[in-house]
Amino acid sequence: MILLSLLLACDSTEYVTTQRCSIDIVDTVPAEAISGEALVISAYPLTETWDTLVSFDNQEAEVINITKEECNDCSECRELNRCTVCDYCDVCASSCDTCAHSVEVIVPELLSGSTDLLIHNAQGSSDPYSISIRQE
Repeated sequence: MILLSLLLACDSTEYVTTQRCSIDIVDTVPAEAISGEALVISAYPLTETWDTLVSFDNQEAEVINITKEECNDCSECRELNRCTVCDYCDVCASSCDTCAHSVEVIVPELLSGSTDLLIHNAQGSSDPYSISIRQE
């Protein structure tokens, strides 16, 4: 009987998983990066500077600023309608049309040629985005 009760006992450990987002990189300004200079990357979803890592061919870039322009109506709609953290939901599409996220970084020095740009944050990661870097 004791053996049976031990066999029927189960591990009641609970695991919480979070949804990981795909960060979509839309474009960069300028289109061709300059080593050691600022680059503005339009991407979604972005979070905060403290949890954002931007790298070029595995070399970390200094994150200067994250900007979210015209996103108040979108954020309110998404919260009200319980949209996921990753995507704009259909019901909020018109409220989110003008919302734009961008991150400003300093391109690591000594890089040149075609490189892969990656963004990682608390929401998820981007696919590699090919960008050309030139020395000034």
